[in-house]
Amino acid sequence: MALTRLTCPVLIIRGVKPHPGLSLEAVEQYKLALPQAIIVAFEEHDHNIFEPDVDVFVRTADSFLKRD
Repeated sequence: MALTRLTCPVLIIRGVKPHPGLSLEAVEQYKLALPQAIIVAFEEHDHNIFEPDVDVFVRTADSFLKRD
């Protein structure tokens, strides 16, 4: 699997409600393939992770990109 060859940091954002674009089963598969991945669940978002609050996405991505 090509994902297992990634060695860089990975951020996976999952909207939770009402219709998540990424299932819990898929999250588990990502965890297996990418143990270095940081997985964040947006509880108030669905598959459109920019709504209802784009600032949540921006802060999360910014924090990920600025970490050491």
